[in-house]
Amino acid sequence: ARARLRSSDGKPVVVLGQPGGGKSTLAAMLALGKRNTIGGSAEEEEDDEEWKDPHRVYWFVGCNAGSTQLRAMLQHLTRALSAVARDLLLPEMQRAFPKPTRDEDDEDADEEEGEAKSVGHVQRFQDMVGMWGRGKEVWQRGVAPSVLVVLDAVNQLRNETEHGGDAESTPHSLYWLPAEFPSSMRVVVSTLSQCREYPTGETARVLLARGYPQVVVEPLAQEDVRGLVSDLFALNFKRPDQALLETIAAAPQVSNPMFLTVL
Repeated sequence: ARARLRSSDGKPVVVLGQPGGGKSTLAAMLALGKRNTIGGSAEEEEDDEEWKDPHRVYWFVGCNAGSTQLRAMLQHLTRALSAVARDLLLPEMQRAFPKPTRDEDDEDADEEEGEAKSVGHVQRFQDMVGMWGRGKEVWQRGVAPSVLVVLDAVNQLRNETEHGGDAESTPHSLYWLPAEFPSSMRVVVSTLSQCREYPTGETARVLLARGYPQVVVEPLAQEDVRGLVSDLFALNFKRPDQALLETIAAAPQVSNPMFLTVL
């Protein structure tokens, strides 16, 4: 995933996989700057000095009821990017980014109605992304700061503007997501490989049609399952019987990491 990000050239990296396969875990590791330690091997350090410690902005769709709304996500992303930018812009530009108060947040939500509610946030988000592509005319150091944006489970988003505000409407067409991002931004977007519930609005198809690089989270191999089950037993100072271990490893369900959590 990090190799894809290094060579993404302004295009979001798409993380694909089945439910329970580990997409959100991978997204969380990237968002929090964690490195893979499964099997005792840590990933190599970032080659690019500029990207060793980027600012991080993330949104996990489905973590609570409100997180599935497009407006809520775009509002959060815009404010988070604004907070990153505020102290790094030229003084005359900083005045355009005052720190919002809770009262102002509530007023914004009350003032916007219907279609304008989401469309306004789309434009503000896209304007903020566009500012990251500008140079010395807005940034103190002449270039925008490095920022990593992680968006998890976008297939669960609900678009208020396309289906009359129906909270249970199908996933939208991702029109809000810029086709490309400035080089100072790296973006990760995760989604189901297939969306059986909403076949006509499959987000994976929309993302891949744009030619974005992809990382596929594959099912666990039997050798991985044996190692993980042994590790789980070891946490309780136990060792699994070899016959039991082979029985578990041979079960097709255990290729899904989430299934292992019920053991």
